[in-house]
Amino acid sequence: MTFDQITSVLLSLGSIALGAFFGALRSKLIASNERNKLHYFIYSFCVLAIFFVLFSLYYFTNDFFLPNWYGIVVLAISVVANVILFWYTKKFLVVRNVFSIAELNPIINNFTANADHAQLRLFGGDLNFLGNGPTQIDQNPQYVCLRSNSFTHLYILCEAPKTNSDRIRFGKILHDFAGAELRYYEPEKADLRIRGRMKELHGVTKILIYTKVAPGNYKAIETDISNTSGALYNNIWELVWTKARIPSKEETDLYKTLYLT
Repeated sequence: MTFDQITSVLLSLGSIALGAFFGALRSKLIASNERNKLHYFIYSFCVLAIFFVLFSLYYFTNDFFLPNWYGIVVLAISVVANVILFWYTKKFLVVRNVFSIAELNPIINNFTANADHAQLRLFGGDLNFLGNGPTQIDQNPQYVCLRSNSFTHLYILCEAPKTNSDRIRFGKILHDFAGAELRYYEPEKADLRIRGRMKELHGVTKILIYTKVAPGNYKAIETDISNTSGALYNNIWELVWTKARIPSKEETDLYKTLYLT
């Protein structure tokens, strides 16, 4: 076996291994439910390949433009293939529905602001996503957006407060939103494990649901009731809201008193 044959075999083995690596990487990117930097491997490969094309074109200009049509076609295919790979990865393989809290805030606020303002429904949990103490809450981007949009009715499906800190938070919300109504589900029996909002826009129920997929990362899905999953979330809301406990006036008055004192 000659040296040229050896190098051809090595090149073939390297190409097969590299192709298998990028195939596995593509599958991992598609299956991933959290943000990562795996796509930078593909970006780096594409950039290096294009730099190599430019290097080849610079140092072998005369050989390419004899003209050597075979070389020109190979050069063009290499550039086009790597540009397409870069674009395809960025467009389809990078996770785009998983966001940090800072990235999620404007998405939630845009969804909230673009709505009919008769009502807004919240899957709220313990409501700490709006902040803990009154000062934090007043500075929270989502809370600022809620107040500025002045919904006539604010229906909040949440857990019953367990501590005075929770009660103060609930009291502030009830104090600031005259149209707010709380109902408590029982996470010990049925934890919804979702957060989100449901709004009306031109008579159509729109839904934004976000769930934690990793610390600090949330997967967000926007849909409406014409979609199967949207109709399911709407039905869950209706069922749980109907069965949820309504706090007594004494309870809500206590929350407001704790907040104001």
